[in-house]
Amino acid sequence: FNGIWGGSVMVPLKLGGSSGGIDFVVSFGCGVAIVTCSMWIIFVLALRLQRRPIPSLQLRVMLLPGSIAGIVWSAGNFFSTCATILLGEAIGYSSCQAAIMVSGLWGLLYYKEAVGSFGAFM
Repeated sequence: FNGIWGGSVMVPLKLGGSSGGIDFVVSFGCGVAIVTCSMWIIFVLALRLQRRPIPSLQLRVMLLPGSIAGIVWSAGNFFSTCATILLGEAIGYSSCQAAIMVSGLWGLLYYKEAVGSFGAFM
């Protein structure tokens, strides 16, 4: 399953037409918004059925950091798509996915997120 998903995730770039696939980023963003709203509605309905309170969104606290995180993530998604278009799927997509390793190493080595025997091993 992982191989099929990983191999087909960039298929819309090939079907993107004259724009080279950048239209994919816009449709991806619309899809994310629709799925996120749908999942929130399902979550709220599940809480209502269980007669549990709905958690506060903390809009005043989360508006600025949430907006910044969303903008940075969207820019990263856009530029990773551009890198994949320019460098090809073998180099561009693989290099963009290496960001997971880099961020993981930041967490392990700089922020000392690993504790116990595993942290001592690192």
